[in-house]
Amino acid sequence: MKKGSVFLGGTVLPCENANIIPNGAVVTEGEKVAWVGKTEALPELYLSKDYSQNDVSGKTVMPGLVDAHMHISFGECQSEEELSIYTPAEYRAIRAAVDAEKVLLRGEALFLHQQRLESL
Repeated sequence: MKKGSVFLGGTVLPCENANIIPNGAVVTEGEKVAWVGKTEALPELYLSKDYSQNDVSGKTVMPGLVDAHMHISFGECQSEEELSIYTPAEYRAIRAAVDAEKVLLRGEALFLHQQRLESL
């Protein structure tokens, strides 16, 4: 069994700041990112047979991206059919308002709003 995977040669967007790493490399071990940097700076350890090698030349790798979007009007439906057919638009609107209030009270949208205000 391999210790991890190495993705070599792609454009890496670390998602920590605005840096872009052309000809970058990313190493993962399980569900964790173990190393990020330029391919030529990759430690020898990760070039061993313990790691699967993946050529991602011409592709973009974003190891720090977290998809944290949400659908506040979905509630706890179990299927698209349940959402579309069995819940009227009025209910979904009320549900969205209640869920939006929960999100705002927890401060989850504060960072986004601060960025927008600073850009004005």
